[in-house]
Amino acid sequence: MDRFTFTVSEGDTPLVVHLEGELDLASAPGLEEALTDIDGPVVFDCAKLTFIDSSGIKVFVHVHKHQGLSVRHAAPMVRQVLEIMGLDELCEESTP
Repeated sequence: MDRFTFTVSEGDTPLVVHLEGELDLASAPGLEEALTDIDGPVVFDCAKLTFIDSSGIKVFVHVHKHQGLSVRHAAPMVRQVLEIMGLDELCEESTP
C-alpha cells in the first residue's frame, strides 16, 4: 500500500497540487479539507498517483464543481477511472 501525500506549489496560478500514492477513503478527507480555503482553479498533477477510489473521485468532483479542476499527467489507471466516471474532460492531453 502506497502512503498518500500531496504538496501544493506555492505561487502557481492556477494552484498546482501534486498527488502521490493512493487517494482513497483514508486519505481523501485530508486532501478535501486542505483545499477548502482555496479560491480559484486547481490543477491536480497525478504523475505519482498510483490508485484512486470513489472517495478520491468525490474530491475531484467537489473541486471541479466549486473551484474548477484540470488533471495533468494522469497514469493510464487514473485516466481510465476518470473516463469511467465521465470526468475524462478534466484530463490535459499530456501523460507522464
